[in-house]
Amino acid sequence: VDDASTDNGLALVKDWMHKQALDDNKNFARLSLLKHSKNQGLAAARNTAFGSATAEWCFLLDADNALFPEALQKCKQLAALGSKQLAVVHPLILVESEAGREDDQRSLVGLAPWQKSRLKYENTIDAMALIRRSAWKAVGGFTHIEDGWEDYDFWCKLIDHGFYGVQCPQILAVYRSHKESMSYLFTNINWRSLARTLLNRHPWMTPRSLN
Repeated sequence: VDDASTDNGLALVKDWMHKQALDDNKNFARLSLLKHSKNQGLAAARNTAFGSATAEWCFLLDADNALFPEALQKCKQLAALGSKQLAVVHPLILVESEAGREDDQRSLVGLAPWQKSRLKYENTIDAMALIRRSAWKAVGGFTHIEDGWEDYDFWCKLIDHGFYGVQCPQILAVYRSHKESMSYLFTNINWRSLARTLLNRHPWMTPRSLN
């Protein structure tokens, strides 16, 4: 989903898709490039993708992150073992801090398994996760929240509707931490206002950033 980008990302994706179409291995059953006429934000872009999907499970992948070859297979194997209330399978994720992000000392994210008792205090689940599309629909999709935390809000909405998630205890993806990321430019400097927004939306929460 191209959210009305202004760089050369659209051309890069088109070129990549063309190469995939010519590949004899045919790794994809279908490739779709969807473009917004105007920038609508992270939540709208993800809702557009989920609305266009036909599979029951969808993996969220942002433009600056990457999956390892077995990521989808390993997460889907766990998904097949869960009940219909299983909505999220989240893997361990390697962190690569690029120049300018010396403040980010993490090596891995996703270490904490899905637990409401932890999510009530802070977001322990990364956006890179396998998500059940029917659960996305049941909770009304992602909600736009100014400056971020749409993912955190989405996990809380799933909890509100009786869904749960499980951790795939393998390193299956790479998160690239850089100074142009949304979390660095907006989310990290607006924690208190974001925490108040989420508390208003989910009264059972007690965000640490308000303590």
